[in-house]
Amino acid sequence: MRESMEYPGPVREPLELVGAGGGSVRALLSRMHASAFQGRKLGEAFDAWKRMIDGPGLICLGLAGSMSSAGLAPLVTWLIERRYVDLVVSTSANVTEDLLEQRGVPFYQIDPDRVDDAELWRKGFYRFYDHVVSAVEYDRMEDFLGGFFEHLAAAWTAP
Repeated sequence: MRESMEYPGPVREPLELVGAGGGSVRALLSRMHASAFQGRKLGEAFDAWKRMIDGPGLICLGLAGSMSSAGLAPLVTWLIERRYVDLVVSTSANVTEDLLEQRGVPFYQIDPDRVDDAELWRKGFYRFYDHVVSAVEYDRMEDFLGGFFEHLAAAWTAP
């Protein structure tokens, strides 16, 4: 590693070549913090994550979109099973789209920059940015959940 030169102001360390270099993904990510653009941000995020895993803090994974319909549910499961995540905070999309997946409803990729939403609607699809699902199947899932919550409300009258 080259030595840093002293520069005034916000200038930091000189950039280093990352290189493929072989080895593990861990080794590559560890070297990325010495690069630039999003490579450096990826390396910095990896360094922060290692400190979190090794430290005493609580690791909270916030999910603002559906990981299931995006095909990432196995990754979230992997993180939880290995105790890389202590707590998951999620929107309801992860529950609803996971239910669709468990019911065998397929999701289809689309190009969000080349899609006609009106045409998708006419063909009976709901769009989630870069993938779609059958509107009929989604509505069935919502009806199922509505009935489930009505049953809970009737059976559970007090907190």
